[in-house]
Formats: sequence, C-alpha cells, structure tokens
Amino acid sequence: MKLWMDLCAFVLATCPLYAAHTLVLGEFTNQSGNPALDSIQSVLETELIRQAGGHGLQVVGVSQAGEETGISAAADRSILHVQANAGSPAIITATIETGSTSKTHEKTILYNSEESIAQNMTILIVKILHVLEEQASARVQIFSEPSEAQLVINRKIMAATPWESVLPYGSHQVNLMKNKYAPISETIAVVPGNNQFRYTLAGLQAEKPRITPITLGPAERPVAVYWAIIAGSALFFASAQFLHASADNEYTDLVSGNAKDYDRLHEKAQQYLYLRNISIVTFSGASLWALYKILK
Repeated sequence: MKLWMDLCAFVLATCPLYAAHTLVLGEFTNQSGNPALDSIQSVLETELIRQAGGHGLQVVGVSQAGEETGISAAADRSILHVQANAGSPAIITATIETGSTSKTHEKTILYNSEESIAQNMTILIVKILHVLEEQASARVQIFSEPSEAQLVINRKIMAATPWESVLPYGSHQVNLMKNKYAPISETIAVVPGNNQFRYTLAGLQAEKPRITPITLGPAERPVAVYWAIIAGSALFFASAQFLHASADNEYTDLVSGNAKDYDRLHEKAQQYLYLRNISIVTFSGASLWALYKILK
C-alpha cells in the first residue's frame, strides 16, 4: 500500500494542470449507513487543497464560490459532488461537472475500511485530477510559411504544418524546422478559446556552386529503403504509444479495493512508458538519419 500511496503522491506532484481553474466542492452525501464516513467531506477538501494547490487549482466550498445556490460549471470552474453509496464495501462516487455545458464525469472507488479515509481519498483525488486535466485544454492551430515544416512540441515530433489539435493550458515549447530554412524555437502560451500561431521561416543563403570531382563507389541504396526505415520506426513508435495509452486508460478506469491491482497496472504502464520513450528516440534518430541519406 505504501508503494501505491507514493505513486499517487508522484502523480499529483507531476500532473501538468490548470491555469487559474476553480474546483467548487459541493456537499457530501452519505447514503452508506456508515456514520464513520461523515468526515469524508472535510478530509477530501483538506487533501485536495494540500495536494492540488501547487498546480494552480483553487479548491473552494459552495459558500466560498460567491453563490449560495444555483452555481454551475464554467470554462474556468468545475463542480465536484461526492456520495457514499450503500454496499459491502461502500462505493464512493465522485461526480464532476466541467465546462460551460456542464458535462458530467463520474469516477468511483471501493472504500477500503482497512485504510484511513485520507488514504482512500488520495486514490479518488488522482481520478478527479485526471478528469480536470483532460478538460483544461484548448484548440491550437500552428501555421508556417512555407508549409510542410517539421513541428516539434515539447520535444515530441507532432507532424508537419499546418497542424491543429488540443493542448493543455499553459506554456509549451515549439520548434519548426525545414530544409534550407532557419529553424524557429519559441515558447507559446495556450489559453481558453482558439489559439492560432503563424510563423515565417527565413531562407538560408545559398552557397556558391562548387565543382566536385566524381568518385565512383559502391552503389547507393534505393531511396525506398530509407523510406521503409522511417515507416518501420514510425510503426514502432505508434505501437508503443498505443500500448502505453491502453495501459494508462486501464489504470485510470480501474475500480478495485485491492492495492495490488493498482500496483500491477502501474508497473505495466511504466514498462510501456519506457518502451514508448525508447521508440521516440529510435524514430527520431532513424528519421533524421534516413532523411540525411535521402537529401544527401
């Protein structure tokens, strides 16, 4: 169990969260028939403030939010309701309302009576913060002149320009590269709404033509071989990314009162994470090497 608690603490400490986002903690409902769970409200609020405060997430009660009744979710505000339902063990359900359309998300854990309320709430908080992280993103469009420039965001190869997707709120490192043009490196800030970024790459001064003696040597490999290397390394990267995402989703959606289940899935996700990191290095190196051979 200690390993699981350390894992939760690590996730909460490294989770890239929100820009000025408020989480309103609604009233706790105890329908389990167990009066010992009545303190979940205060423990949950204390743990949320302690563990999420360092990520720009402000946790307040309904009365502190400025509206005693009728408060609703917004782009920069989410509503959290927690309920303990009858069962053996009791089922703790967190309902999170996010966005201006009040989209509802539910996360559930089985209450482990052998652990403290704080330990049980730590597991639930990890799932709550994961929902909020997914919601704290905005649409991003990146254009370049000329187009078809290689785009790298946060040291990860994304695609070629023009590019459109979603990124979490906050700062991101953007690099643009294209043959015969000076590279661009810049930090962008993603905020709620539609974020558009346009860049013009400056052409490099062409070198004077040089006469080079022709030296006959071994036959060059066909260009198709190098493209096959790039495609193979890309397939390796995509497979590793899929395996890691599948393991991460399985871990997030797990509802179990047995800490060993969480440890097992965490170890599985870590193994695929290592594989994914290796595949990124392999793909980058193979792509640059093959492109060098093609353009040489």
